[in-house]
Amino acid sequence: MVKNCKFHLKSVEIESISLSSLSLLFHISIDNPNSIDVVIDRLKYEFFINSLRVFSGTTAKGIKIPPGGSKEHSTIIDLNYKDLGEALWDAIKRGEAKYSLKGRAYVDTPFGSFSYPVEIHSP
Repeated sequence: MVKNCKFHLKSVEIESISLSSLSLLFHISIDNPNSIDVVIDRLKYEFFINSLRVFSGTTAKGIKIPPGGSKEHSTIIDLNYKDLGEALWDAIKRGEAKYSLKGRAYVDTPFGSFSYPVEIHSP
């Protein structure tokens, strides 16, 4: 039986800031607990700030992870300020912005393809 890979948020950096948007670079570590290669075909996700949904997207990179190994994957999320409205106001009121990615990982293995839910939270 193939086990689910484990996803961990390593860091988030500001990629760029403009008058209308903010680009964040997410560094995600993916651990493969299996004794076979696993390919993360894509990750469909929603991005939340303080539990308020602000963005959805899909990464589509065939990330091959060796048996018992790990790989770091980086993805840029572009956020328009107009889409951040309520979440940005909530973060200002709270004095903090806890973020999370919730989604589904689509995996290819020598035994077939499958998907499973993934959640990554800020520390």
